[in-house]
Amino acid sequence: MSQRQFFFLSGIPRSGSTILRHVLHQNPAIHASGTSGLFDLVTQTRKAWDRIVENHALDWETSETKKLNVLRALFHGYYAETERPVVIDKYWYWPSEIELLSRLHGSPKILVTIRDMRDVLASWEMLHRKNPTVHHKIKEKYNAQAQTIEGRLQIYAKGDEPIGKAFNVIKDAIQRGLRRHLYFVRFEDLTRDPQRTLEGIYHFLELDPYPHDFEHIETAVLENDRAWGFKGLHAVDDRIRPARSRWQEVLGPAGEQYYIDWDALIRAS
Repeated sequence: MSQRQFFFLSGIPRSGSTILRHVLHQNPAIHASGTSGLFDLVTQTRKAWDRIVENHALDWETSETKKLNVLRALFHGYYAETERPVVIDKYWYWPSEIELLSRLHGSPKILVTIRDMRDVLASWEMLHRKNPTVHHKIKEKYNAQAQTIEGRLQIYAKGDEPIGKAFNVIKDAIQRGLRRHLYFVRFEDLTRDPQRTLEGIYHFLELDPYPHDFEHIETAVLENDRAWGFKGLHAVDDRIRPARSRWQEVLGPAGEQYYIDWDALIRAS
């Protein structure tokens, strides 16, 4: 099996993970994936393994060793088509499986993009408004509640919806005492000072730095946003520029209560 380093990219939706992975992919040593199916493949394989009676017929240690070998092989098989020695797999919920990743890859390192939660919600709401021809799932699942902006914000923040779940996964990893595996990348820092932000990332990953071009961002891996129901979900500008806060004009007073003190949460670890 080829020697390859695996790192992970997660965070809050609409907090810069897409543009970050396009930038990282400029490095010819790094394959930075689009939204990956590897997380579900690994967790579903783990579930399937434990449901197979023949695996239970093995002694515990043998069964667990074989299971870990199969799960580890999934990572290499999933990225067998790339020759780049470093893979950064992008999926929102990797922090929920740090303990498993530790068994598979030693001490995992996860980049976690964050942003003022009010601007995250405002960006998600704008996607909702910009796609009027799409039958949004929240209207089917929460029809009455989705009729007002206050109601939609409550939906976006639910623990079984992407934004709320991603936040809970990060918070839980911190509360489990696993902060050392996480490197927080603030959207505001990435857009205002990308050079310094990337220097911090390379230091955390213990990789040699690379001279990235922040003025010419090319789409590394195309994603069909129809799969997620939002056109433009993964669209990025061709260069990095400071992003202004828009939550007040988009959400109004309803957005104020969704402020998250990221500094306090991170310090709590």
